[in-house]
Amino acid sequence: MAQNLPLNLARIKLIAGFPIAILQVRTVNLDELATAFPGKAKKESNYKRIQRFLRFFELSYALVADLVIKLLVVRHRNFDRLESPTLGGSNPPCFR
Repeated sequence: MAQNLPLNLARIKLIAGFPIAILQVRTVNLDELATAFPGKAKKESNYKRIQRFLRFFELSYALVADLVIKLLVVRHRNFDRLESPTLGGSNPPCFR
């Protein structure tokens, strides 16, 4: 993820850890989320870090779109040229 986002490592770790913490504590309460972040930092430090991130960081839609495009593996298949096996043509790879 770091090679796809032009952000510092601390922000990338927070962005990556946020959904994991939400799934672990099953709430969006920042006080509880702060307990689920890995590392040796105190709960209060994690709480303040989350607050600062949510208050000051603005993630642009262009950056999110660029990340999604980079992470998706898009395979282009030209289905217009496939011959149907029921019409007597050869079986295309997807029907084998």
